[in-house]
Amino acid sequence: MYRYGAVLLLGLLTLVQSKDRGLQMIEFPTPGVPITASLQPDENLTFTQGNDIPMAELAHSGPEFSPDQVHLTMWSETSMLVSWATGLGRDGPTSQAPEPYDPDAVASFVQYGTDAGSLEQTKGGNITDGVTVNRVVYTYEYGPGDGAVNGEGTVYQSPILHHVVLDGLEPGVTYYYKVGNMQDGFSNIFNFTMPKQGNEYPFVIAVTADLGQTYNSSTTLDRMIAAKPDVSLLVGDLSYADSYWANGSFYFWTDSPNMTYFKSYQPRWDTWARLVQKLAAFVPMNTIAGNHEIESIALQNNVTYLSYNSRYPVPQYTDRINANADIPSYYWDQKLLPSVGKFLEPGISNAVTSNNSFYSYNAGPAHIIFLNNYAPYGPGSVMYNWLEKDLQSVDRNVTPWIIMGWHAPWYSTYTGAYKQIAEMQRDMEDLLKEYKVDLVVNGHVHAYERSTPAYKYLPNTCGPNHITIGDGGNAEGLTYYDGGYVDNTTSVDNQNLCLNPEKYYYVPGYTPTYSGNGYIDPNVPFCYTSQAPYSDFRDPSFGHGEIILLNDTALRWRWNRNMDGINEYFDDVIITKPFSDDCTDLVLEGVYPSVHSTAQAWVNRSETASGPTSLDSDTNKIPFPAPPSSADHRWLWGAVTVMLLIVAPLW
Repeated sequence: MYRYGAVLLLGLLTLVQSKDRGLQMIEFPTPGVPITASLQPDENLTFTQGNDIPMAELAHSGPEFSPDQVHLTMWSETSMLVSWATGLGRDGPTSQAPEPYDPDAVASFVQYGTDAGSLEQTKGGNITDGVTVNRVVYTYEYGPGDGAVNGEGTVYQSPILHHVVLDGLEPGVTYYYKVGNMQDGFSNIFNFTMPKQGNEYPFVIAVTADLGQTYNSSTTLDRMIAAKPDVSLLVGDLSYADSYWANGSFYFWTDSPNMTYFKSYQPRWDTWARLVQKLAAFVPMNTIAGNHEIESIALQNNVTYLSYNSRYPVPQYTDRINANADIPSYYWDQKLLPSVGKFLEPGISNAVTSNNSFYSYNAGPAHIIFLNNYAPYGPGSVMYNWLEKDLQSVDRNVTPWIIMGWHAPWYSTYTGAYKQIAEMQRDMEDLLKEYKVDLVVNGHVHAYERSTPAYKYLPNTCGPNHITIGDGGNAEGLTYYDGGYVDNTTSVDNQNLCLNPEKYYYVPGYTPTYSGNGYIDPNVPFCYTSQAPYSDFRDPSFGHGEIILLNDTALRWRWNRNMDGINEYFDDVIITKPFSDDCTDLVLEGVYPSVHSTAQAWVNRSETASGPTSLDSDTNKIPFPAPPSSADHRWLWGAVTVMLLIVAPLW
């Protein structure tokens, strides 16, 4: 009987949280108080490249064609994509370029079953049909300016990349499997449990982004494994291979800023896949591209995303394994589209459909949607039209939760990527509100931040919570640069940006825009002198997040920092759905003071950019509401007391 008492108590606590959703989202600590952390880096988490795992520790072991880099991608409610590599990634100077492997010279088989001692089923074959079996190889070619070897350019040849779909799987069943072929041998036996489907709770989703391959990255993966998730999400920026020149030396931003996306050290894709195998071979890890997956190759017609798409195909279409799609580099090659440079034309699709740039799938009670914010996104674009149809098709009786992810955040208070994709937000945010998206996860900013339910930069009960989780551990380090938080008024960079955004606001060259340089919403302040109203919790530390779907109306979000204990959560909240469609704009309702006047944030833009005046004065700060008094919630605690008296005998 104790189980029923626990269920009743959890139901009451969920009710309590649901009623208060519009007023506060923080369960621990005091509700209503935004939390911020110091920007001083921990001495063990320095902003350096020095904590990269040496490549030798992640080298291939065994015969040349023995399988490794095994990973799973959830393909549908009853199918799983199994991927792996055979052969070695090889690189060398142009004059001694290695020869590519022949993918037709080997076979791809997965032996699997529900008993580790009897793998009675087999999928795969010698022939690649592109539907259930696909094998690809690819070539990366760089000139001497991209990281010369002996004064020459470099050529990389990939291993053979295998992809096999296992279909007809039963939700909730554990399967054992191994990959390979009779000629070259098979891998060790791995296992996975096919995710439950429908309204079965709890359902656990582990989340990270901007992972890289440092010792912090490895710790993040270990913590995700310890969470025992049903599925995992990686929201862009996987291997950070493009943080290295083509000759393997680390790239520093000051070396040559214009070369950032015309270089990459491809062997780091191989070492990264071996690192994540400890998670991804046992738990499906679905991904989306970030800016570090672009890897534009100037010597190959500016092809983009080649390595990512070859290695990590996604179920944009479940009837094919689209493992070598190219997302056109519209911002580098103006010949590909009717646009100039990175500028997009409103009303023009600016994209092809078969490009792995967006997709969705059901996992348990969640419908998960991934977008690529570096692909065209405006009304009339292929991705926008697809998203609208996808949201319309969701059956909330089957999947009550809608979780979306793309790489760069809409809601962030860190200077480094502040409002970087505001145009995408302007064009798409109404869709999220209309179709009641529950949660958005992003990366890109190498730090952690959780918003209130938000819409158009204001707390709003009908908007989704936005979570930035780009703190996976990569070698570029944590976000302490560019002034840190944008409300750090002592930063000269922030003073320039916030006092004169028309001059200093910009979007990176790899981010497509319709306007040419982003979007400044005239209805809200561009900056704040204290933590923005939509920001509930922020801390620049390495870690990972967990989404625990509790029932049809409540989820638990918790964030674990790598510096803390394995079961310690620095941010731990219950997020619930609103009870009605009557949205409450918290700012307009007075829970937060009105911030529609730009004079209330930073200083009035009409002032000169020579420097702020009286930035710390009460008139320029945006205060936050005081914590509610204990009397405000007496009825809640009284209800809890009554319920405890009722359910106590059930224990």
